[in-house]
Amino acid sequence: MTRGRPVTRGVDEAVRIAGARGTVSRFCPGPGCVFSFMIRTPVQRVFVRIRYVTVLHVPVKEVEGEYHELIALLRSQSGPGPDIIELWTYNKHGSYRYFHIGDAGLIELDMCGNVPGVEGPDVCPVPGSTA
Repeated sequence: MTRGRPVTRGVDEAVRIAGARGTVSRFCPGPGCVFSFMIRTPVQRVFVRIRYVTVLHVPVKEVEGEYHELIALLRSQSGPGPDIIELWTYNKHGSYRYFHIGDAGLIELDMCGNVPGVEGPDVCPVPGSTA
């Protein structure tokens, strides 16, 4: 038995944001679907899982603790090669946080997939934005 209509608003906005990083392939939601979508660039594939949270701004260690089973599942899906796995969280206000799932734990990213404070692309425009 389902618990109502699947939440798509946050995923729809995340797909729009992801479009700034490359070509997005959205996966059909369902019990066997681990990832929400994939971002494909000429040099890498980024597999992303979206998760709604009630409290967005908590320390990274708390995110790791709260979602340790999900993170373990996502980490187990990584195959050989340069695949990148990310967890994106969002709240009811449409704000997002982005995390890279690495062997040593979560690393917070900016919306372009860069570690804040580490040099990356200067511009990562979101399609449809005026920035």
